[in-house]
Amino acid sequence: MKLKELLKNKLTSKELSLIPSSFDTIGSIALFQDFPKGLKNKQKLIGNTLLKENNNIKTVTIKTKKHSGKYRLRKVKVITGKNTKETTHKENNIQAKLNIETCYFSPRLSNERLRISNLVENNEEVLVMFSGIGIYPLVIEKNSKPKQIYSIEINPEAHKYSLENIKNSKIITPILGDVNKVLPNIYQNIIGLKSAFYNIQLKQRLKKKPNLIEIQLLDGDLEFKLKDLEKQLKKLNKQNIEIFIHQPFRKYKGQLLSLNQKTIPIEAYKLMYKLCKKYNARCVIHPTNYLDKKVNKTYLIDNLKLLEPYQKYFYYENTHIEKFFSRIENNLDVIAKLKIQNFCIDLAHFFCIYNNSKKLISNIKKIQEKCNTYFHISDSINGEEALELGKGEIDFENILQYVNKGCIEVSSKDENNPKEMLNSYDKLKNYTKKFDRIIMPLPKSSEDFLNLAKNHIRKNGVIHFYDFSNDENFPDSSIKKIEKHFENFEVLNSVKCGQYSAGKSRVCIDFKVK
Repeated sequence: MKLKELLKNKLTSKELSLIPSSFDTIGSIALFQDFPKGLKNKQKLIGNTLLKENNNIKTVTIKTKKHSGKYRLRKVKVITGKNTKETTHKENNIQAKLNIETCYFSPRLSNERLRISNLVENNEEVLVMFSGIGIYPLVIEKNSKPKQIYSIEINPEAHKYSLENIKNSKIITPILGDVNKVLPNIYQNIIGLKSAFYNIQLKQRLKKKPNLIEIQLLDGDLEFKLKDLEKQLKKLNKQNIEIFIHQPFRKYKGQLLSLNQKTIPIEAYKLMYKLCKKYNARCVIHPTNYLDKKVNKTYLIDNLKLLEPYQKYFYYENTHIEKFFSRIENNLDVIAKLKIQNFCIDLAHFFCIYNNSKKLISNIKKIQEKCNTYFHISDSINGEEALELGKGEIDFENILQYVNKGCIEVSSKDENNPKEMLNSYDKLKNYTKKFDRIIMPLPKSSEDFLNLAKNHIRKNGVIHFYDFSNDENFPDSSIKKIEKHFENFEVLNSVKCGQYSAGKSRVCIDFKVK
């Protein structure tokens, strides 16, 4: 029943005529855009009536100030109900937590977000500029099959909610920062640094402010230094630094750490799993030991099955000294047989085996068709690995295009002052990442970012450009803005996403860059 019907015996005819015709529902919060002055003393009555009629609404609010400022935020006042501005919104088979005052969000774009997700093709790399609480990435991940989604948001509060909302995602990489600064250096935002957990090493890496740290466990760390390790993991969590744990140590309580044996030290793997779960980390596992001269495939498969409950957190790494898990055909066979979810691709390991960047790219593509990937990044030449970027023969200009997440794994002469590793990290600025699809949901000023999008879209890639347009000039006025920045493009679709004001709409121009 409409509000006017419910209130007809409680308000005068004039007051009934002033009741807003609609309101937004965000999770359990009803948000009115405005209340006329004539209803100022009736707001609580109207709110309580709405609460009584709709069991899903727990809080009724009113917008007291329009969207403004750097983060495009509105001021909101609670009229009645639960005194909160935080809620969990559900749409398109996903749910996302947010604060309606500290985060920009519009429930009116639900159908538009679904439309975009239905356009995303299998195995695409997608960039969402101005991603807010992560709503576009979440809807795309749930309703299509992209390879990877990168989301950039400048508002720290919205980014905080985004991190919480995508914590179970395998393919969304959220980045905090200004798009103008983040995108030209995006590899430094998706590729981290490797370190032992000792302060003297971590301190040097953290000066670079990486978004990801891979903790390399050494012999004895789990047995004798677990409390100190957990203290560092907790600190990294507080800094919102993504954590990977690397298992290159060779023994646990005297037993060889390898899946290539009849009995494995399962306690060590359980402990690494518990650390991952507790600190929202992931772990890179060596399936075999570099001392293994032969591989017993039966032992290897049986032990991988034994670790199946931990698959969500474990990434299995290709080798290069042991000659079974170093070969792409064996990697793919094991991935297929055991439905391995995650795989760590060590670029130098593969290059040591195949000595060819084109073959390396081919291997990456084959693995990425089957599972999620993470990368160990270093250069290689003549069978030597862990070299500084540019000191070997790997074609990083092309290969980095396939890297979705990883860490620099360069050996330094002094790991407490890792010049070679940090030099390689700095060199990431020299490379430009390109995407199959870029979404620009900032209609107020998206045009200011078109040149940036142009530098990062692949040939035949698609851009979704959002704009405000007077209805009488749609879509010509928006297309003219695109023409200022792109010479060769094809408009695929022009869509009105909803009314912004009288005679003005929020619109989206889908166009392909040739």
